Amino acid sequence: MSELAAAVASLGVDDEDPRIATLRPDELVAYALGRKTLLGIRGSRPRHFFAHLGFNRFAATETPVPARAEETETPSPLWLRELCFDRNKKRLRPAKPEDLPASEPLRILDDDATPFVAYVDANAAVYRRPRDGYLDARDWTGEFAVDRLFYSEVVAEVEAPRRCWPGEGCLLIDVEDGVFVFVGGEVYAFRSEPVEAFHCSLGAGGGVYALAVTATSCVFLRDRAMAKRSDVEPHLGDAGWAGAYGVLYDRKPPRSPLRDVKLIAGRDD
Repeated sequence: MSELAAAVASLGVDDEDPRIATLRPDELVAYALGRKTLLGIRGSRPRHFFAHLGFNRFAATETPVPARAEETETPSPLWLRELCFDRNKKRLRPAKPEDLPASEPLRILDDDATPFVAYVDANAAVYRRPRDGYLDARDWTGEFAVDRLFYSEVVAEVEAPRRCWPGEGCLLIDVEDGVFVFVGGEVYAFRSEPVEAFHCSLGAGGGVYALAVTATSCVFLRDRAMAKRSDVEPHLGDAGWAGAYGVLYDRKPPRSPLRDVKLIAGRDD
């Protein structure tokens, strides 16, 4: 067994709590403890509960509620479905490496999150985690080579792109004459004149600042905005194009929205 195969062998194992199938929101109880909220299934004894351990996971044994905790209002059913439990969602399982593209995976960043994983070879493909399941916190290893296997849902494919510019945490794809796809915190298509250069830098907290430079324009992909190159380039200073966003935010040159933007995959859809 390869090192990667060994690492994923135990991930996504279905050990679903049988209580989830019939659990109702009114069976839950919440306690306020300082700034924390303790959530769980109400126990059989007063001030005992089965603590919430993670999405669709509750403790097998009921435990006493801390003495200083006070019972409070249970969150709304919608909140519970999104963050606590949902019987219609199943634990995600990692894809087999051979079922994903063989090229080097590119981790797409959105501040401190990884919304997408992209692959570039003769074609370009963008994947995300399936929306009809949930990722068990125990399965998240922090190792990208393993974690990227949970990104098994295709959101965009481009056959034989004219060119791809992989950046630090992002990707720009030249699809055809005048049509580009940007992969960052969201995936969207737009129209532009030919791109001469692509620059990308990471800000504090993992924010991705991607810039496409054309003969006449600077395309600020994080902001979906354009400014004239002649209004930006003279003010770059020693930082070069890495300082373009500083010029955009500080000097505030006239800007216009990108043309014909089509959202392919958003942050929360």
